[in-house]
Amino acid sequence: MSDSPGSLARTWLRAWDTGDLSLLRLTPDFVHTSPFGRIEGAEEYLRIVEPMSRKSVLSITVRDVIEDEGRAAITYELETPAGRVEACDWIFVEQGRIREVNSYYDSVTNRAALDG
Repeated sequence: MSDSPGSLARTWLRAWDTGDLSLLRLTPDFVHTSPFGRIEGAEEYLRIVEPMSRKSVLSITVRDVIEDEGRAAITYELETPAGRVEACDWIFVEQGRIREVNSYYDSVTNRAALDG
């Protein structure tokens, strides 16, 4: 498995799309920021987000990946029970692991999928 930021960004989405979270290569001090808020720590993040993803992620289609040294932006479509969500994640990589992800999307559809 490649340690390039673009490859890690694709693997990030593959993990959520397949439900195989063993694919995630997060640093212990991982930070995730999204319209839902900020979560610090890989264990805490997975504890909170994994049950939500089982409920809301039907499929993910990658649209584009742009990478630079230590970071990548990945745009994708997230299909939820409540509809489609266009999204972009900024992935920051450190020593072959994902250190931080900043997710950008309209949270209305995601919230509807979680409430449904």
